[in-house]
Amino acid sequence: RSRMEAWARCGLALYYLPPYSPHRNLMETVWRRVKGSLLPRRSYERVEALREAVIAGLQQLGGKELKI
Repeated sequence: RSRMEAWARCGLALYYLPPYSPHRNLMETVWRRVKGSLLPRRSYERVEALREAVIAGLQQLGGKELKI
């Protein structure tokens, strides 16, 4: 409690977010768009086929694949 008071004196305010808030997460918005309209609705027999479909959907949004 004392830390929060010290932070408040410095002008820092803490805001508690709900445990799940997709509207505040930009990746949730991107993923919803990929799943909703850019990813073909079908079953994928191989993980690699799903991966390729996701990459293609992200590329349609202008994304680039990153190797991490």
